[in-house]
This record gives sequence, C-alpha cells and structure tokens, in this order.
Amino acid sequence: MLVGTAQTQVNKVFEIVEEWRLSENIYALRFDTTASKIGWKKGACVQLDNHLKRKLLFFASRYHVFKLSEGAAWKSVFGTSTSPDHTEFKQFQEKNGPHLKTARSN
Repeated sequence: MLVGTAQTQVNKVFEIVEEWRLSENIYALRFDTTASKIGWKKGACVQLDNHLKRKLLFFASRYHVFKLSEGAAWKSVFGTSTSPDHTEFKQFQEKNGPHLKTARSN
C-alpha cells in the first residue's frame, strides 16, 4: 500500500478477504492504534466491522496503547510538540547518561 489512509487499508483488506473467501471466518481484529485504524467514525476497523455486518472483537496492540497513554501524559505536562528533539529528554540524558550506560553494561 502506497497510501496509508483508512479507506486504502479497508479496500485492500476487503480485496484479500473476498479473494480468499474469509469473511465468515473473521471474528476479531488485531491492530496498532494509529488514527487511520481506530478513528471512531471512519477508521479502518469500524469500516471493516460495518462491511462484515457484525460486531468484531478489537484487540489494540499493547505497544501502541502505551504509546498513546504516554503521549497524552506528555502533552498534558509539556504541551504539544512539533520537534523530535525535546529539551527535557536532552537534560535528562546529559544528567543521567553516564549512569544509564553503567547500569546497562552490568
């Protein structure tokens, strides 16, 4: 897939599901928690659920669930950031970097 929009994802999944005749065998979806997949109204998971005309179990990937909660906590404390370089992380690294390297090597 060249474009990662929800509609592009759904179209490709439908194509494969129909080609392999799997629609009656799908009961759950496991996915990461990117907006294109979990959007409440137009996310890929909701569209798949609607296309199959039955409710599916949704299993969000744990890694991404933690990422969302960490991101929400960061945003509530520091606000929205558009930079990959965060001053707070750099200060932490400068103060604790030598200690962390020592702990990892032991």
